[in-house]
Amino acid sequence: MQKRLSIIIDIALCLALFAGILFTRAVSSSQFVTWDEPAWVYRSVKFWRALSRGDLAGTMLVGHPGVVTMWSGSLSLAWHQFVTHTVSPEQLAAIDALPQLEVHDPDTIRLLVTLLPAAKAGLPILHATIGVVLFLLFKRLLDRRYALAASLFLALDPYYLGLSRVLHIDALTSGFMLMAIVSVLIYARRASRRYLVLSGLAAGLAALNKSYGGLVAPAVWLFLAVAYTVGSIARDDQGRRRVPSQRLLLFLSDMLLWSLAATAIFVALWPAMWVAPLGTLQGIVGLSLEYATQPGDATSRFFRGGVPIEPDATFYPIAMFFRTTPLVLVGCVLALVGALVRGYRAHEGGGDRAERARRPVAVAMLAYGVLYAAIITLSKKKFDRYMLPAILAADLFAALGWAGALDLVLYAVGLRGDRRAPFRKMVGATVALILVLAQAGALLKPLYPAHYLAYSTPCAGGPSQAVATRPVGGGEGIEEVAQYLKEKPDAEDLSVATWAVAGIAPDFPGGVTKLDEETIPGADYVLLYLGDVQSQSPLASRFYGVQEPEYVVELNGIEYAWLYRNIYVDQLGEKIAEAAQPGDAIILNTHSAFDRHYEGGLPWTVVDGTTEEEVAEQLRAAAEDAKRFFYLEFTNADDHSGELIRRQLAQNGIFLWERPFAYGTMAYYLLPKDANFRAVGAPVRAAVDFGHRLYLQSYGLSSYQVEYRRELGLGLRWRALRPMDEDYHFFVHVIDSQGQMWGQRDAPLQDSDSLPTSAWQQNSEHLCNHSVPIEPGTPPGEYWIEIGVYRLDDLMRLDIIDRDEQKQGTAYVIGPIDLIRPTVPPDIEDLDMPHSVNLRLGDKAEILGYGISSECPLSGDEVTVTLFWRCLEEMDVRYDLVLRVERDGATVGFKRADPTGASYPTDRWVQGEIIRHRQSLPIAADAASGTYDVYVNLLSTQDDQPLVEQDQLLMELCVEHRERIFSPPQIGSPITVTLGNEIQLLGYDLNETKVKPGGILRLTLYWRALRPSDVSYTVFTHLLDADSIIRGQRDSTPVMGERPTTGWAASEVIIDRYEIPISEEALPGPHRVEFGMYDPATGERLPMTREDGTPIHDRRILVEQIVEVQ
Repeated sequence: MQKRLSIIIDIALCLALFAGILFTRAVSSSQFVTWDEPAWVYRSVKFWRALSRGDLAGTMLVGHPGVVTMWSGSLSLAWHQFVTHTVSPEQLAAIDALPQLEVHDPDTIRLLVTLLPAAKAGLPILHATIGVVLFLLFKRLLDRRYALAASLFLALDPYYLGLSRVLHIDALTSGFMLMAIVSVLIYARRASRRYLVLSGLAAGLAALNKSYGGLVAPAVWLFLAVAYTVGSIARDDQGRRRVPSQRLLLFLSDMLLWSLAATAIFVALWPAMWVAPLGTLQGIVGLSLEYATQPGDATSRFFRGGVPIEPDATFYPIAMFFRTTPLVLVGCVLALVGALVRGYRAHEGGGDRAERARRPVAVAMLAYGVLYAAIITLSKKKFDRYMLPAILAADLFAALGWAGALDLVLYAVGLRGDRRAPFRKMVGATVALILVLAQAGALLKPLYPAHYLAYSTPCAGGPSQAVATRPVGGGEGIEEVAQYLKEKPDAEDLSVATWAVAGIAPDFPGGVTKLDEETIPGADYVLLYLGDVQSQSPLASRFYGVQEPEYVVELNGIEYAWLYRNIYVDQLGEKIAEAAQPGDAIILNTHSAFDRHYEGGLPWTVVDGTTEEEVAEQLRAAAEDAKRFFYLEFTNADDHSGELIRRQLAQNGIFLWERPFAYGTMAYYLLPKDANFRAVGAPVRAAVDFGHRLYLQSYGLSSYQVEYRRELGLGLRWRALRPMDEDYHFFVHVIDSQGQMWGQRDAPLQDSDSLPTSAWQQNSEHLCNHSVPIEPGTPPGEYWIEIGVYRLDDLMRLDIIDRDEQKQGTAYVIGPIDLIRPTVPPDIEDLDMPHSVNLRLGDKAEILGYGISSECPLSGDEVTVTLFWRCLEEMDVRYDLVLRVERDGATVGFKRADPTGASYPTDRWVQGEIIRHRQSLPIAADAASGTYDVYVNLLSTQDDQPLVEQDQLLMELCVEHRERIFSPPQIGSPITVTLGNEIQLLGYDLNETKVKPGGILRLTLYWRALRPSDVSYTVFTHLLDADSIIRGQRDSTPVMGERPTTGWAASEVIIDRYEIPISEEALPGPHRVEFGMYDPATGERLPMTREDGTPIHDRRILVEQIVEVQ
């Protein structure tokens, strides 16, 4: 009768436990979607479809490996397909057809989440079954009261409860691991080997579902080893202790049987292991090693208030502390005391079986939890859910502590003796039940029915402290935002940018995009989640704490999600309204929220052409009734399209200003009457060979008349003469008659399809369009365009080679073009003046500011002074500029020249215009060190009358005296050659005569200045092969640019060293070195005369030594 009653009680407890676990895991289980659940729906469908068509290898979907979870999802989907008919074959086929899982694609997420309730339907049953099995195992290991206490602690653990409601792998894996541990502890007490097999099967299921499930093996083997050392299993049936060899043999046989059971179920339940075992195992091991050593973004980043490169070893202990309950913390203390102190009834020499077994079981649970935590901490991939096996071990450890403590208390108050033992046990179990249920009511009720993952123990400060310490949030709360947006009348037309796509896409009918730089401009709302704020995302920082959210989700007293209206459209509309005039229109380079919410009256056009012709056509149409354009360029858009729009507007519009807005820039253009939006062709023949690599066939200009604020457009048609490895760059310079540069564009040489030169096929033709801006303050007049090609790595230009294989410089010059007065003059801010002075020269002119190439030049140097002029009153007299450097009445520098160039004298200046011009100012070679004054004035070209009576102080200049050499050192190869009538070559040193391709050839030249020079010459040094093709080159102002010839003193000796880079294409064989000087403004080489007066006709020195390229 008593046995029958015991069976009835056990059945009742099992049914109650099953129902309770089932209810808590099933109710509102799909209220919100966690980040990874769509992925497991996807994998479950793929798994099921692979099985259906016999593709066994297709059941290997991920290295986690998640097979039990996929079996659960697959069988649940099959049930709903064939029994309830709530899942259609078309839905499964649509998911199976997805080439890969796009976790931020809203349509994919909606498709997957539609099947989520069906896929996870079997999960509560599986967890309830595990709970009942564990109860029965606990009862077999100890007794009913301990089993009930342990099961209650497990079933109502908030974190375990939260994870076991999710279609994922950690909760199942942890349950199987615990089954393996408890089963082996039962076997260690001389139970049937079926418990050892059960332990192996449970361990196999754990490893089958999550790779860290295999970590149960060391604990099992440890417990077996201890049992065969000191446990009852070490004795035979007569109670005699077995000899060591017998124990070792039995231990090894048990390990083998356990491993066979684990392996058998691992293989049996994973069809991929049947057909491709090695590849399948490699996938698991590879992913595990990757996550353990280099997890990348697949790990927690936020920890203890910051975003460390890698969370340290305290991550898991802290995470575990926050996930436990007060009862567990107290119970662990009680269990520790009970584990360290022998049973309270030891003094009586008695105690029942369960009481005697409690201490070793508690020690085993403690050892299992610590061992697992120690091993998992070594992995660099860290998530708090990976600590769940240790948390469950702590639950059992605490349950034993509470049960033992209650038993002790009841024993102490008088419930002693064997007759009162049943009553004592019943009372103890009842108290434990009350404690656990009371705690569950207090801790879980605020989170009911679905948000148990939001739990944090009050012992650690609760949720507020958790948010400041560890990563928080797995998707809970997002469903409230979705509901809020869904209730808006225009919900279907709204768009939300968020990283929580999985959470909001299923229930929100509008557009959902991943939150990044590209998607924010198109979003009506931005949704931030707690994890975004914790990780200190730059995108989140634009909204969180800066803008007031429209809606906030709060769970368990903590804000979890913030919904922000993307108010940039309103702000942008206000900026446009402030500057708008009649006749304005708006151009955009992409569709955005501006399209839907701009409420201003200006017409707007999205220009989305992919070619120059398409963009020009769209701009022509938009400009029909427009006088000015606002151009809104979103940085998230295709940069190629933006480049085309910018170039067309720059060539045809007059740029007025540019201002930033939240997601790009807003520029304002005036459209002149001659605006002609078109793709610039290349109708003019050029026929220029650049280094036998690139051939400039023809060119075209957008106009032969240009002005500041309107760029000059060019069309250049190139032909590749040979295959090229280099991606060449090009330059376009706007120069005056003196070679001074007034506009510049340097960029990679790419065609209209953005193909670099390394991708050009031999003899292929490529049209490249570019535009070059004009510097603010450039004087009106005639200018030329020079074009060249160079390598970016060493800035070496390609030579222009004529039909006779002669080099003709490095720049092709076209023009002239006319630079007219700007329609809209530059503002002072446009000039970017280094120094402002506002120095007035009477009532006629004002020097707004200046720039200087060197604040402290050396004696003999030539400094460049840039003056920024403003005409105060028109002048009918031409003036020259006078710059004078002096100290104590001694002049060490003097320059008289046209203030703004010969092509734009002062009698052409217009009142109010601003002009800049550069002047070279030589410093005397014998100038002493010290501070000098620089004076300025204008002198009439007719009678030298100054514009103002006294020269005006412009600035102070620090001069440092340069020590010079006037006696030449010993020269290895002396030679006397005169260059022009200013410079003499004394000789050269070439000590190296063997070089390798890609190497360096060192050459030293020795010069003497015969007299001061007005021109800064450039030295060329070339290494020529047998066909006179340049295989190495270095062109430079002497002494690495530090000693221009304009600063050489008479009779001074200059030691000029060069390192000539050798081309990788240089072939083995003899080579020769040539060098000389040329005028960089014209490219013309200086004439050379030998000591005997004989001219050198090719104007070069050809070194006698042969250089061998090896």
